[in-house]
Amino acid sequence: MFKMVQKYLERIAVPYQIRENKQVFDFEVDAPEGHWACMLLLCGRSGIAFYSVLPFKVPEENRSELALYLMQINNERIFGNFELDQQTGEVRFKTYIDTEAQQLSERMLDRCLLINVSCMQKFLPRIKSKVKQYSAQAA
Repeated sequence: MFKMVQKYLERIAVPYQIRENKQVFDFEVDAPEGHWACMLLLCGRSGIAFYSVLPFKVPEENRSELALYLMQINNERIFGNFELDQQTGEVRFKTYIDTEAQQLSERMLDRCLLINVSCMQKFLPRIKSKVKQYSAQAA
């Protein structure tokens, strides 16, 4: 899996860094909607998790409200979901490829990446707006 992911990222010309004993590929996305960090995590032979991480942390006083909003978004999603770390305020969007069910291909990587990045493009401005709205209401 490592070689295929590496070859794929190089083919689509995405600069990346490798860390954690060749288990994690880090890279960034710069889109009109914002700039954020991404991570491809190799999960042994079972699969690959792809994360996009919002470029800001949610203030502690807004986390419960945002968690409800993210649940609402997730309810409409078939592939992928938003996660909120209640301890740190980090919000991630995760997609996953199960490589036990079928052999990994570049097409699968492409689809997973496209869905992940397009969801972040769609929801990043909305989430940012919600956090600002919650902060304004609290003030």
